[in-house]
Amino acid sequence: MSNELEKSELQKAEKRLLEKGCKRKTGDLWEVPISVLKIDQKYCFRKSRNSTLLKSMAKDIGEKGILNLPTAIYSLETDEVVLAVGFGRVSCLKINKKDYIPCRIFFNKRIEPQEIFNLILSDNLHREDMKPIELALLFRTWMREAGLSQKELAEKIHRSETYVSEILSPLNKLSEEEIKKILTSELKRSQIMELAKIDDKDQRAVLIDNQASVREIRELTRQKKNIEEKSNPRIFRLSDRAVKTTLGNAVLDLIIQFPDLGWKNEDVVEILAELITKLRESSDEDSHLSNVDFNF
Repeated sequence: MSNELEKSELQKAEKRLLEKGCKRKTGDLWEVPISVLKIDQKYCFRKSRNSTLLKSMAKDIGEKGILNLPTAIYSLETDEVVLAVGFGRVSCLKINKKDYIPCRIFFNKRIEPQEIFNLILSDNLHREDMKPIELALLFRTWMREAGLSQKELAEKIHRSETYVSEILSPLNKLSEEEIKKILTSELKRSQIMELAKIDDKDQRAVLIDNQASVREIRELTRQKKNIEEKSNPRIFRLSDRAVKTTLGNAVLDLIIQFPDLGWKNEDVVEILAELITKLRESSDEDSHLSNVDFNF
């Protein structure tokens, strides 16, 4: 019964495509009116394209035709033909003033979300001009739509989980507005990674607007850190490794030298308190040691 229902729905879908002006060629291959294709931003990860490159691609397509066919998804429920792969090729045919485009059409009930993103990834991953933030958005959407973890995504693309995590990490820190700006910029992956380390949103905005280099971003971060250190005397705490090690070694030496004294926790705390007091008394008023603050 389910097979008969699927066959009936398939026939309805094919009929609706024909009514829209699509022409069946063979198998999944159709000639589709460009005006019928709907652009869904969920599948469009390359937000900006070089106009000179597009014109060059359009010229090649005009001379050689389309080598890698675009892919679209048709839903009988929404009665829409949604473009999933091949946004650049569609733009090129518009430049060439073409009305139809050869296109593979899959019916939404016969293709899983992760299969769609497999197609998108294989079509885009090898492209040198794909921006790192676009790849991050692709990974994020793929994970959400297909319900994948970072580990599962890494396995599907045959890369390490660390690689996937690094690609996605800027999205966890940057706002949607900042991501939009970066999409239209020429910032590279190394610059984006450095920007994501900065907590100050206003500072990030200035750096993004000025297309700051990695060196400039790091220098500005270093200068800000220096200013903060000068305006706020450093507070050392017992958890600081250097101080903890120094005092710990001092107490440990006492315990080793006098093992018969039966050391207790309160004895150790008392000795540490004495050492702290002496440190404060022996330090100059303006030095960092006068501000030593040890929390037990």
